[in-house]
Amino acid sequence: MKRVASVLAVFAALALLCGVFAAPAAAAINTDGFAAEVVRLVNVERAKEGLPPLAGSNSKLNAAALQRAKEHAANKDLGHMRPGNKDWYTVLPEYGVSFSNGGENLAWGSATPAAVVGSWMASPGHKANIMDSTSLYNWTGVGVCECDGVLYWAQLFVYTGSLVDDGDYNPPGAIITPGDPGTENFFTRIWSCILNIWNSVASFFRGLF
Repeated sequence: MKRVASVLAVFAALALLCGVFAAPAAAAINTDGFAAEVVRLVNVERAKEGLPPLAGSNSKLNAAALQRAKEHAANKDLGHMRPGNKDWYTVLPEYGVSFSNGGENLAWGSATPAAVVGSWMASPGHKANIMDSTSLYNWTGVGVCECDGVLYWAQLFVYTGSLVDDGDYNPPGAIITPGDPGTENFFTRIWSCILNIWNSVASFFRGLF
């Protein structure tokens, strides 16, 4: 009986530790204006080659880009595919964006707009989207999402005649919150820890009997 009581005491102590000492969430990064700065820097690069600027102030396209950034944060391994094995561009009609051509740049880990644009410009495939000179694209949308202190970026490129400049030079960056795909909050970590302890205790008792 004393052995059982000891096990239960350990269980209670560990559960308490999980609640009190669970790792706190990473401090939020202020990403306000980051998306707009990416558009500006991309157009600076285009101007160096005498290319016209890409329009970048449409709320629908920026919202689609933000959704892709969130999906990228939830599962980097998907690359340019979406959850459910869907192509990346299926996000566009979901946000009311019609288009004839499209492209996507993704990145994670770059801490600033300058850093992410620099990394894209150093990659031939990503640079080709940014520096398109064949009129494949006339609009761009940018989304940036923070998850556990890491920034995830998405830049969408489209050719379309259906978008208008609605003044959305993009949104403040988003922080993935509980309920978004692939996330885990403070209480989820506690519950997960308690479940693990419970399973261990259950296994112990099964061994006794």
